[in-house]
Amino acid sequence: MLFQTLTKTSAGRLAPDLTSGVKQALSVRFLARRFLPEYAPAQELLYERQVAVDGHLIPLVVHDTASQQVSSPSSIFQADGVLVLYSITNKRSFDTAKKYLEIIATEPGFENLPTVLVGHKSDLQHLRQVAYTHAQQLAWDVGCSFYEVSSESGTESVDHVFHTIIRQVLASRQRRKLSSTKDRRQRSNSITSNLWRKTRAAILEKLRRSTL
Repeated sequence: MLFQTLTKTSAGRLAPDLTSGVKQALSVRFLARRFLPEYAPAQELLYERQVAVDGHLIPLVVHDTASQQVSSPSSIFQADGVLVLYSITNKRSFDTAKKYLEIIATEPGFENLPTVLVGHKSDLQHLRQVAYTHAQQLAWDVGCSFYEVSSESGTESVDHVFHTIIRQVLASRQRRKLSSTKDRRQRSNSITSNLWRKTRAAILEKLRRSTL
């Protein structure tokens, strides 16, 4: 699931997740405000919507990729955030999500990547194959947020998930911006300090020679 804001500085992109059918239902519920009963697992979908988050209107593009496109870490190198989805009724999808989270947790360059683990189909408790506590422990182990949602039951929980990752992406970008500003200031101070030392040394040398 690729996520991008239509701004000059692009607040973020969400990388492809794991369960194509699940993610289509989730993104359609969030962006189109409707429930998607049937999925197209191999189909790429593109959605656009302006999202209000904390009083700010953010234009978004969500690229819902086909599941076969997420087989390697390279698929998320350009992402600013990741939603990792699985179905609580499908243990295999959770195992795949776990492998994906382990890649994010250990792959160089992904250390501070905003990530949210999402268990979908929470309305189907009678078909549950993945315990809530099991998924929660996995999220704790890798240091990411975790939610269970249902796109069929309504939009509130789905909205909360998307708003959470959007906030995390924006906060991450702000931290990088502040860090970059601090680094530039430190470099500038270092250059100024070196220039002053050289100037002072030259003045002292000139004074020394004038007294000889």
